[in-house]
Amino acid sequence: ASLKAERSAVADALSQAGFLWFMSSPSQLIINSMQTPMVTLPRLAGTYGSGPALRQLRAALVDFTKSRGDLLGANSVLPENSVERRVLQELYERGTLDFTLSHDMSMLANGETGASMSGHWRKVLEVGGIFMNKSEVFNRQLVALATARLEMEKRGGGTLSEADFQAVADAADQATLTTQFDYSQSNKGALTQGPWRKLIFQFQQHRLNMMA
Repeated sequence: ASLKAERSAVADALSQAGFLWFMSSPSQLIINSMQTPMVTLPRLAGTYGSGPALRQLRAALVDFTKSRGDLLGANSVLPENSVERRVLQELYERGTLDFTLSHDMSMLANGETGASMSGHWRKVLEVGGIFMNKSEVFNRQLVALATARLEMEKRGGGTLSEADFQAVADAADQATLTTQFDYSQSNKGALTQGPWRKLIFQFQQHRLNMMA
């Protein structure tokens, strides 16, 4: 799909209003956070076994909580040079761990953000999206950390070669993208492209990803 998108001031305004109406509630944080146990856990269980998958997701949740909500932040419990920390950093640089941020940057690069909104309105949307962004980071960091640890266990643990490290990072990346999905413009099908079709299918990409 194209990185470019046709613009319509009316469709953009309605899309932004829909975003604020449905996605800015604190309940969105709880609802979105359920995606990990409902979608990711069965996939990891099928690959690594239900016991190990549940154990590592639980351990990742504990570490995320102790890290005060950011496994890559200053309060992270993950050692700076640990394999887990390096995997998370690798995925962050790929844009996998914070898709709302990477998507915003992509829109800015393509001249889309700001084409039909003022700076004040953009700020309102940013504040309104805090809960969605926090739940997204929560989901993606948990999935990436749990998968990295599971993949390391599968490989016997210990010191990893550069090839093994990349394989662990790729496995974590794949698990994150296939269960938390890619919501970028370039990953949208032709049916959902265009200003009015984008509006109509605004909240359907999760459903389409689940069916894919």
